[in-house]
Amino acid sequence: MFDALVESVLADKRQAVQQAKEEARQEWERALRERERAWQEQERVIRQERERAVLQEWERAWQEQEQEKQEGARRLKQMGISPDIIAAGFGLSLEEIERL
Repeated sequence: MFDALVESVLADKRQAVQQAKEEARQEWERALRERERAWQEQERVIRQERERAVLQEWERAWQEQEQEKQEGARRLKQMGISPDIIAAGFGLSLEEIERL
């Protein structure tokens, strides 16, 4: 009878240990999934910031190019070059050249 009691207690302990192991495994997997989601979100944010930076750089370069075109056209206009020639050379409209 004592042996049966010991065996029953040991079986309960084994079951409790197995249950604790399973709970620990599930918690570890949950934490791993959370970390993975956090990493993916970080990657998404970094990718968006890179794209935004590239777009800002393109916009800045385009604005600089437009300013350089207008400055060149302005100089040629001051030199008395025909607006038609300036328009053809810089890709500006005659109205844009007149505003310079």
